[in-house]
Amino acid sequence: VFLSSGIDYDSYASIDAFEGIKSALLKDKVDLKAFCPVPGDQGNTGSCAAFSMGYAAMTISHVIKNKISGKRNIDKVTFSSSFIYNQILEENEKCIKPSNAFEIIDFLKERGNCLKRDFGFKSDCSEIPSAEVIKDSKLFKITDGGIIFKSKEEDEKKIEMIKSYLNDSIPVVGIVQLYKSLYNEKGSARWIKKS
Repeated sequence: VFLSSGIDYDSYASIDAFEGIKSALLKDKVDLKAFCPVPGDQGNTGSCAAFSMGYAAMTISHVIKNKISGKRNIDKVTFSSSFIYNQILEENEKCIKPSNAFEIIDFLKERGNCLKRDFGFKSDCSEIPSAEVIKDSKLFKITDGGIIFKSKEEDEKKIEMIKSYLNDSIPVVGIVQLYKSLYNEKGSARWIKKS
């Protein structure tokens, strides 16, 4: 599940309003950190959406569904970002091209993903997984994915939708557009490091 920021996302398929068992009783706080893989590093690649969806959200969902606990056990079932990113890039595209969230959802529905141990992070995005790894990835397909609200939705409704999904331990991926004002003269993102 991911939320929309209004760029071109409103045209993608919406997921029906969620009415899970727990969503009627919203908690004040929900923390999925215990189900998260160790944070990864995308380096200088444009694989941010592949990381957030394939590496993080898929791993969190898999860990919750299969009742896996402990960082070592979660590390064993962490999914790959490069498996997705390296295959959705067109031939001769540079590794800095940002990945497209909708393309990733469609890829995960059709082809699935593999575990990171079978195809770890590759800074050389031209490297493609073996035929065996591609075949095995079909065991890990997603069944659904899409936007949970349109960009014009009222803010309170957006917040309630996000809370409902998280309350039922369903990860939500946010897509954020970076504007030119966040970049410096050299084209690098400007981040203020807290001391």
